[in-house]
Amino acid sequence: MNALYQNPHEARLLFGRGFRAGMDRREQKKLAAKNEKETRDEIRKKDGLEEKPEEAAAQKIKEEAADSYDTFDMRVDRHWTEKKLEEMTERDWRIFREDFNISYKGSKIPRPMRSWAESKLTLELLKAVERAGYKTPSPIQMAAIPLGLQQRDVIGVAETGSGKTAAFVLPMLTYITRLPPMSEENEAEGPYAVVMAPTRELAQQIEDETVKFAHYLGIKVVSIVGGQSIEEQGFKIRQGCEVVIATPGRLIDCLERRYAVLNQCNYVVLDEADRMIDMGFEPQVMGVLDAMPSSNLKPENEDEELDEKKIYRTTYMFSATMPPAVERLARKYLRNPVVVTIGTAGKATDLITQHVIMMKESEKMYRLHKLLDELGDKTAIVFINTKKSADGLSKALDKGGLSCDNFAWWEVTGAEGN
Repeated sequence: MNALYQNPHEARLLFGRGFRAGMDRREQKKLAAKNEKETRDEIRKKDGLEEKPEEAAAQKIKEEAADSYDTFDMRVDRHWTEKKLEEMTERDWRIFREDFNISYKGSKIPRPMRSWAESKLTLELLKAVERAGYKTPSPIQMAAIPLGLQQRDVIGVAETGSGKTAAFVLPMLTYITRLPPMSEENEAEGPYAVVMAPTRELAQQIEDETVKFAHYLGIKVVSIVGGQSIEEQGFKIRQGCEVVIATPGRLIDCLERRYAVLNQCNYVVLDEADRMIDMGFEPQVMGVLDAMPSSNLKPENEDEELDEKKIYRTTYMFSATMPPAVERLARKYLRNPVVVTIGTAGKATDLITQHVIMMKESEKMYRLHKLLDELGDKTAIVFINTKKSADGLSKALDKGGLSCDNFAWWEVTGAEGN
């Protein structure tokens, strides 16, 4: 009934280029310049004055400035993938982090790297990365490598298989290249860097990955794990090496027997820290960290300036979850760490499909046989709660015609996760 509502005003779509109330500032600037010119002409005409050349030039500049004001149009903004590094805005970096599910917690955080070319790695390492077939960095590498190059302490929360190894190996090798080469004078003081992993298999996997890059730089890598002669491993360390990759139990044995020292080790990586704690290696990990020089720990006050001439300890800690024991380790040995999370902490990886099947005890063996038969040539791991049950299941599967290895003896020997 009210005439006001008969002809409602409809805002023109995209008019105003995103400004409030649909006001186009460029049009306002043009109108203001035109009004100013008309007012000046009217005053001069009234006073009988002519326009001076310098005034005309100044007025022309104003009109041109008004015409070119805010020519940026939100509709033609490019995606961050089409922009150079110097063209990236805060909005672009936010979208970049969302695209790769990267989140940070900490202060003075450097920008993540978008590609290997923007990583600030040395030319030798970039060539090694190319030879290794790494075309684009993974999200954890994008986030963690710039932090490592600044020698910041890092807590990385990312799933297994996300490229964590290269994320800590590349900054570690960059750090080592700035130190004096190993010689007869300093090789007795121990390695420059230590990487600890919960199992022998993971340690050897990290060793293979490290050697891929290290041999181009002339850096020697030694692994210290169970199942091999501890005397031979101690001899290799004493001969001089820059990097030691070890399981905590075997490394603490080497330190206690004086086969190795860590007098000049100022770069330490704890890979899969939550698994190391779960496997009961917390005392060994703390023993190794305490064997390193404590004088090179960074100050606890993050505002305190660092001495450029001094070498500080850098600690990387990777963990899929953050249980209280891991947090306790971090509080004691890390200084103002940046927490980098890829995805959601504790979330199962999307690469794994999980099925929960509820059934009676009497149906379990039949169901297990059926599942294993469906695998064909593939292999499987069956977890069971006790050694006795594992022995019985192993015999039953053997009788059923399935090739089976029983690893329950590990639990008995306590072979440090090997």
